Amino acid sequence: YDTPTAHKSKPKLYDRPKKDPEQTAIHFDPPNYDEEKANEFREKWCIVEGVSWYPKEHNHWQLRAPYFILPGAKKSGTTSLSSYLMQHPQIQPARTKELQFFLNKNFRADYVTPYRKTLVHKARTHMYRVDYDSDSLKHNASLMSFDGTPGYLFFSDMLPQRILCVAPWIKLVIILRNPIDRLYSNYHYVRRFAPNIA
Repeated sequence: YDTPTAHKSKPKLYDRPKKDPEQTAIHFDPPNYDEEKANEFREKWCIVEGVSWYPKEHNHWQLRAPYFILPGAKKSGTTSLSSYLMQHPQIQPARTKELQFFLNKNFRADYVTPYRKTLVHKARTHMYRVDYDSDSLKHNASLMSFDGTPGYLFFSDMLPQRILCVAPWIKLVIILRNPIDRLYSNYHYVRRFAPNIA
């Protein structure tokens, strides 16, 4: 597990060099998916009203917010990777490293119907008002943001549908670790907050 001295040598989260104004824009290929299966998925899991499921050209900046998700696993290096990524001039920080937006505590009450369908427009509106710097992303086509929430990996029974409804363009960067090492690291992490745990 990480020692306290190891943390001191890591770069500070969100300390970033100045952006290079000459950075080139990020280009996106048209979506490559089976339209029939996509329609079946939307019908079953999403309510897409007042918004295009896959953003049109004038809203292409949305494809970069988030551009990818780091869903975990916990104590596998997501914080370190996030800190390194944040130093890149083309990464626009989200509100915080772990948005936890798609977890039940933040998502279910406001963005899921009783039939477990996701309200896409309402969820995106929140994301772009609260979680991502929409103005910067709109005016600089070289920037992208991401969500690094390790907890997403442990809720694979419900989160993939939510994420795909809200951000069908998303890419996943999953970090795994030897399960024994991960358990040992997590044990020491929990002990910091609950020292009486055996």
